[in-house]
Amino acid sequence: MIDTPGGGSADGSARDASPADGRGPIVPTPEQLGAMFASLRSLRGLTLAEVASIAGISVGHLSQLERGIGNPSYATLVGLSTALGVPVGSFFAVASGSGLVRADARSTLRVASSDYMIELLTPNTSGRLGAYLAHLPPHWSGEDVHLVHEGEEWCMTLEGTVQLHLDDETHELRVGDAFTWNATRTHWWSNATSTPAQVLTVMTPPSF
Repeated sequence: MIDTPGGGSADGSARDASPADGRGPIVPTPEQLGAMFASLRSLRGLTLAEVASIAGISVGHLSQLERGIGNPSYATLVGLSTALGVPVGSFFAVASGSGLVRADARSTLRVASSDYMIELLTPNTSGRLGAYLAHLPPHWSGEDVHLVHEGEEWCMTLEGTVQLHLDDETHELRVGDAFTWNATRTHWWSNATSTPAQVLTVMTPPSF
C-alpha cells in the first residue's frame, strides 16, 4: 500500500517531501497521486475520456484514481504517464536538497496488487542522470508494459535472477551481471524464479 506522505506541486509534478522524523521511505499517498493526475490533465486541457482512452483504462477508474480511491497498477502508471506526457519518475514524491539520499529515506513507488516496487536513488528526476532500484517479486512479469523512452540505460542484478526482454531478445541476468542498451529499444522485465530479485538501473536522461 501507498501510505506515507509525499506531495504534488502546482504543475502536477511531485514536490519536495520527507517523513516527519526524517526516516523511512517517501511515497505518495493515493490522494497525492490523484491530485497529480488531475492537475496534469487540467494543465493539458484533456478530458477524463481522452486520458482514459490513451492510458487504456475506463473513465470510471481514472475518476476514482483522481479522487484518491485505490492504487494504480504498474501498467496504469505507465499508461497515465504516456497520456499525460510525463515520465513515470515524475510521480515520485521527491525529497530534494543535497545530493545525499539516505538508504532509509528513499522516494518509493509501490503498485497495486503486487510487491513490485521502485526506489529512486537520485535526489530527484530533474537532472541529467536517474538511478533506480527495482524490486521484482517471484513470478512477476512486466510483459503488459513495453517500455520505450529516450536515452541510454544500464542495469546490474543485485539479488536473484531476472530476465531483460529487449525487442525480440531475452537476456537472463544473474547476480553481478550488467547490461547496457539504447532505451529507444522496446524493453521490459520479468522474474521467472520463485525468489525475489533486485535490479539497479541507471539511465541518462531520467526519462522513464
